[in-house]
Amino acid sequence: MLQLFLVLGAVLPWRDWVGFGPAAIAFVLAVLLVRRLSFVLALARPLRLVRRDALFAGGFGPIGVSALFTWHTAFTKE
Repeated sequence: MLQLFLVLGAVLPWRDWVGFGPAAIAFVLAVLLVRRLSFVLALARPLRLVRRDALFAGGFGPIGVSALFTWHTAFTKE
């Protein structure tokens, strides 16, 4: 699995991320915070989420966001 992440890190468009500036760092931190299941479960009660919905949002929400980013990046390249 480590080799997969090594190759993935080598082929990622790092220049595109640097072009976003501080917003990219904020975005990455926000995804990491939301991605953590414990964080979402801790906020389930204040957000009035049912436990099942919190589990779904913590597990699959960031995956959908990253899929939309990848789709947008792929179709805006010339």
